[in-house]
Amino acid sequence: VTACRFALLSGGLSKTDATRFGHRALALLRDDGQGLNIMTYDLLAAQLPTLAVLAAKRQVEVSPDDANAYDTLAEALSYLGDKDAALAAADTAIAREKSPDSRREYQKNRRRYARGAPSPIVAADRRHFERTLVRYRISR
Repeated sequence: VTACRFALLSGGLSKTDATRFGHRALALLRDDGQGLNIMTYDLLAAQLPTLAVLAAKRQVEVSPDDANAYDTLAEALSYLGDKDAALAAADTAIAREKSPDSRREYQKNRRRYARGAPSPIVAADRRHFERTLVRYRISR
C-alpha cells in the first residue's frame, strides 16, 4: 500500500500511467478492505475519482458490514459529483454504524456531501504526502 501511495501521489506518473497503475493496485488489493480504503483516498488525492469509486465499491463488496466502507464510498461519490449516490451511501453508513461517536461523524460527513463541500481528508492526505517527500528528501 505504501509503494502504491508514493507512486500515485508523487506526480511522476502521467494520468494514463497513474490510471493503469491504479487498476493494477486495485487488483492486488482486491480482498483487502483496509488497503482499499487507503487506496480510495490516495486515488482521490491523485485526482482519479472514477478509479477511487471503483476501489470504494470493491471495499463495500469485501466488507459489506463495515459502516466505514459506505462512508468511504460516499466520500468518493461526493468527490466525483454524484451527490444522490453519495447521500445514499452515507445513509447506509449511518444506519450500520453502532458507535454513537462514529455515527455523529458520518452524519457530519453527510451534511458536507449534501452541501457539496470538498473533503478535508483528501486535502490533508495530499499535504501529509508533500511533507513526507520533504522529510525524506525525495524529489519528484
